[in-house]
Amino acid sequence: MQAYVAHAMDIPMSQVHGLFRSIRFSTTQPRGKHTIKFCLGTACYVGGVPQLIEKARQALGIEPGQTTKDGLVTLELCRCVGACSQAR
Repeated sequence: MQAYVAHAMDIPMSQVHGLFRSIRFSTTQPRGKHTIKFCLGTACYVGGVPQLIEKARQALGIEPGQTTKDGLVTLELCRCVGACSQAR
């Protein structure tokens, strides 16, 4: 798709790729139908997110950043999502 956009706009692919990489939620890897994001902010981390990540890894058989073979679930790590008061 990046090559198509570069060609259509008659600009170098490096420009398109640079813009694409600057978009916060962009990815070049296919994602699952459902994405589970684990916040690594301080409150969530202290609240037990490492244990939740481990349980998800065991249950789904994938690592953060990967998608299940059936394409249903992707695990992702992120920074603060602004729900610190709910970290328990």
